[in-house]
Amino acid sequence: NIRLHHISQFTPDRARRYADCWEKMYPVHLRKVHFYNYPSIFDPILHLFRMCFRRKFNDRLHFHARSSDDTMKKSLQEYIEPSILPQEY
Repeated sequence: NIRLHHISQFTPDRARRYADCWEKMYPVHLRKVHFYNYPSIFDPILHLFRMCFRRKFNDRLHFHARSSDDTMKKSLQEYIEPSILPQEY
């Protein structure tokens, strides 16, 4: 139930602060982060966050948006071996 009001709360300054916290203070070294099956309404927010991350961290983020065809599954299978993924992926 995300509305436009929720999205409007993500100002560039707030997105930069969240990005700094995630990038510099997260206690685990992340090699890759995959966002899978997210609604397309998040695209502007994700774009805003990606502008705030350093390039090295930004290259580790992979987005697989919800789609009606198999492009989402194919994009995920480029990074993860299909045999270890659940059947629906």
